[in-house]
Amino acid sequence: MGRGIHKPTRDLIEYIKENILRDERKSIRRIYYALEARQMIVSSDKNYQMVQNAIKTARFHGLIDPDQILVDKGRQSRCGVENSYTAHRVIERLENTAYWYSVNFWELSKSYVEVWQEKESVEPEFIPICRNYNVRLETGRGDQSIQVIWNAMKRWNLLLCRGKKITVLYFGDFNPSGLHAPIAIQNTIAKLSRSWKDRFDNDFSKIEFKRIGLTLEHINQYHLPQNPTKQTSLKDKVIAKRFIRKYGDINVEIESLAERNKEGFLQMIENALKDHVDEEARLNARIKETNVQPRLRKIIKEMKDDYFAKEKEIDERI
Repeated sequence: MGRGIHKPTRDLIEYIKENILRDERKSIRRIYYALEARQMIVSSDKNYQMVQNAIKTARFHGLIDPDQILVDKGRQSRCGVENSYTAHRVIERLENTAYWYSVNFWELSKSYVEVWQEKESVEPEFIPICRNYNVRLETGRGDQSIQVIWNAMKRWNLLLCRGKKITVLYFGDFNPSGLHAPIAIQNTIAKLSRSWKDRFDNDFSKIEFKRIGLTLEHINQYHLPQNPTKQTSLKDKVIAKRFIRKYGDINVEIESLAERNKEGFLQMIENALKDHVDEEARLNARIKETNVQPRLRKIIKEMKDDYFAKEKEIDERI
C-alpha cells in the first residue's frame, strides 16, 4: 500500500491520519484549515490543491478510509432520497414526531436573535448550539447573497412590527473581508430598503449587528497562527489598506480557533447566545413542551392501535 507515493505526500498523509482524523471525520476543506492551524502549511490555493491531491491519493491507495472524509456541503447530492415507505415505517416516524414538538421561546421574548457566520466548514459546530437555543443560523461563503439578505429583511420587518429588538450575532475570519462582511450586509440592507421603501414598515437601522469573533483577543488568547492578508481583487485591496493600517498584515481564519481549541470555540458561540436569552421565556416554553408532548404521544398511539387493529381484521378476512 502506498508504493510510488512521494515521501512528502506520504508524510503529509500520515500526519493527517494520526493528528487530524484520529478522533473525528472531517471534510477536505476542514483538514486543510486544521493543517494551517497547526502551522504545517501556509494559506494558499496551491497548498489547498496539494492537500486535496494528497487525500485523493490516500483514498485510492487504502491509506485513509473514505468514510473518514465528509462531503463538503456545496458538493452534497441533491437527490438519492428513499421513496419507499411501508405503513410500519410511516407510523414509526410519526411516533418520533411527538418528540420534535417544541416551543420557540423567542416568540415569548421581547428580543430576537440570529447567528450569521461566513464558513461552511465550521457549520457543524454551530448547528447543535443554535438548535439548542432555537436560533436561526445563516451560513454564507464570505459575503452573503442579496437574496438571503432580502429574505431576512422580510422576516425582520414582521418582527419589528411586533416590537421585537433584533440582534444579529456575526462570526467570521479576522482579516479585511471578514471584518467588512457585516458592514457589507448592513450596506446592502440600506440600499434595498431605500429602493423598496414601499414594501417595508420599519427602520432596519434599529437592528444591531454584533461581531463576536474572531477578535484580536481570541488570536492572542489562543495563540492562533497568523498569515498575510489576501488581496485577490480590487475590492480586497481597498479594504485591506484600511485593515493593515489599523491591525497590521494579518489573516486568521475562524477555523484556526475551532482546530486549536474546540472547547473555547464552542464556548464563544454559547456565551454570545446566553447573553441574549430571556431565561423566564425559555422556562415557560419548556413547561409548555412538557405538557403537550405526552398528549401528542397518546394521540399517535391511539391512531397506531386503531390502524393495526383494522389491518389485522382485513388479514383475517382474506
